Amino acid sequence: MQQHNLPQREVVESTGLNQSHLSQHLNKGTPMKNQKRAALYSWYVKKQAEINQPEFTNASRGVMSGEESGEDVRKGRRNRFKWGPASQQILFQAYERQKNPSKEEREGLVEECNRAECLQRGVSPSQLAGLGSNLVTEVRVYNWFANRRKEEAFRHKLALDVPYSSQSAPSTGQTLVSSPSP
Repeated sequence: MQQHNLPQREVVESTGLNQSHLSQHLNKGTPMKNQKRAALYSWYVKKQAEINQPEFTNASRGVMSGEESGEDVRKGRRNRFKWGPASQQILFQAYERQKNPSKEEREGLVEECNRAECLQRGVSPSQLAGLGSNLVTEVRVYNWFANRRKEEAFRHKLALDVPYSSQSAPSTGQTLVSSPSP
């Protein structure tokens, strides 16, 4: 599911499994009853066949699901963007070189990240639409760098504050007396 960025919501809607139970099973290895496990495995086999079709893309899936067949298209939650490990590695390396890249440098990183994401997901780099909601854009790269700088400043401030937070507050000798509740 992570490799193809398939949301758990899709599994829940297809199988009728409980979202929380599914999440705990996938993330923590919580046991699952055989009937539910069979439903999950059936979904997996069906999805694997769908992913292995050459025309599979996240973009075409949305069009084929309801608009062509005339069904009502429900508006579910959007698929959130999530940085892939390949892109994160590229961005962290770039951050070590330059904490505030120019627009041209960010655009170069966009191309590099999209190429890496395509390779990781098995999508042809010529079909960037296959990345769907995980298409890396210049704005996303800009925000990633801004968040990293902000996080670094916060960690630096936290490191400076540590010696003071370990000291106990001076005692004034006063004690608070709580009055009994009526």
